[in-house]
Amino acid sequence: YVTEDPCVRFLSVDSRKRGLDGPDVGPALVVHTGVPFGLKHIDHTLPEVQPIIMQHLEDVLPGLPEPLSIKCQKWRYSQVHKPVSGSPGSLVVSTRPPLVLGGDAFTH
Repeated sequence: YVTEDPCVRFLSVDSRKRGLDGPDVGPALVVHTGVPFGLKHIDHTLPEVQPIIMQHLEDVLPGLPEPLSIKCQKWRYSQVHKPVSGSPGSLVVSTRPPLVLGGDAFTH
C-alpha cells in the first residue's frame, strides 16, 4: 500500500502473483488509485487520466522503466466511499430464503 501519494494507493506485481514470471515474460505492474482520486476523476476520459497516474507512479517509483504497454481501466465501484451506517459487519436481508449481505461497505 502507498500512503504518501494523493493518487497511487496500491501496487502489485501481478504477473508474479499469477505465476506468469519467467525469462521470456516481463513483469506486469498493477496500479490502483485511491478513492479521492477516483471520485475526482471518474468522469474524465482515460487519455486525460492516464498521464496523471503515470506521473504519480514515477513519483512513487522513480526511474521505473517505460512500460511496453498500458491498459488503463476504470472501476466506478471498486472501493467503499460511503459505508453502511454503524458498520454492522453484515446485513440479514431475508431469513427465508437466507440472504445475508456482507463486504467492505459493512465493515469500514
